[in-house]
Amino acid sequence: PAHAGDPDALQNLVQTTVASLGRVDIVVNNAATNPHFGPILEAEASHWQKIFEVNVFGAFLLAKYAAPHLPEGGKIINIASILGFQPGMGMGVYSTSKAALIMLTRVLAQELAPQGIQVNALAPGFIRTRFSEALWNNPATRAHLEGRTPAGRIGNPDDLTAAALYLASAGSSFMTGQTLVIDGGITLAGDVRRPSAARWQAVRLRFHGQKAAPQPATVLPGA
Repeated sequence: PAHAGDPDALQNLVQTTVASLGRVDIVVNNAATNPHFGPILEAEASHWQKIFEVNVFGAFLLAKYAAPHLPEGGKIINIASILGFQPGMGMGVYSTSKAALIMLTRVLAQELAPQGIQVNALAPGFIRTRFSEALWNNPATRAHLEGRTPAGRIGNPDDLTAAALYLASAGSSFMTGQTLVIDGGITLAGDVRRPSAARWQAVRLRFHGQKAAPQPATVLPGA
């Protein structure tokens, strides 16, 4: 295990992997966190620092340390989110970090292309994971999300497997700098309604099941 935002820990992770296995072929940046839920202007500096440290800086560091060891045809896969394309109400800092990760994917793809390394990303929708339990374990929230999703359900981790395997395979050798959306169609309609006090209250009720609740330590749609 390694702290996703610790340069020394990530450098040691890569060095240990190379020493043990002799090479690195595929890098997957899947670590993410979100200690703030609420209006973006209510976020503290510490929230921004933690979210970007893990969600963006950590992905950069792992790519930086692993790239020299990747062979031609090597792969870097970043796990972004649909919230990197459209803001999630109450998750503005997280959305901003995932948008940054999508751009990091494109920049790395451009700069590593001469080495024959492909860099792509997955943008999951709402996936049933331990980190997103605050969403899918609340019946009202789950019903709301399923109602907005054309596929009629929340995703499972297995829904990402085939896409991840494709990005890790030789079949994606002519694809780089792209982000595959795996969301059951939820981004087809978007969510651009005007925020209001009543809507904020409804969102908090769906997420927390009560009018006044502490912010969840981690709420991750698509990570």
